[in-house]
Amino acid sequence: MNIVIATDVAARGIHIKRLKYVINYEFPSNIEQYCHRIGRVGRQGEFGESYSLMTRNFAPLANDLIALLKRCGKQPEPNLEKLALDFSLGKILDDLNETLEDDVESQEEEKDETPDKETQKELETKAKKGKNKEKASNIEK
Repeated sequence: MNIVIATDVAARGIHIKRLKYVINYEFPSNIEQYCHRIGRVGRQGEFGESYSLMTRNFAPLANDLIALLKRCGKQPEPNLEKLALDFSLGKILDDLNETLEDDVESQEEEKDETPDKETQKELETKAKKGKNKEKASNIEK
């Protein structure tokens, strides 16, 4: 058999003698499924290789894939390492941006709730004027 085209159903329980290559055209949704898919090659001491295409949509799995490859003594592809780094930095930056946005929102809410110094002075001045008017009207009566 030269070529097999299959879905995830073939990732478990199927054994094809001398299958030399697995190509993951669409990367699996988790690392466990990835292991099952590539486990179809290189059985019983035979040579086998797997190739996987991974888009940025699967970047959250990049670090786990790198760890798996290294545990198996394989060198991760430099583009995969860059994807993992970009995702990690992006996640950190997203978290930082979210924190900063929350801080700005809470500062704006506080500002809305407490009048600034000028407004506070104006309110005090108006209150004093109001009291003075009350006193003046009481004296006239």
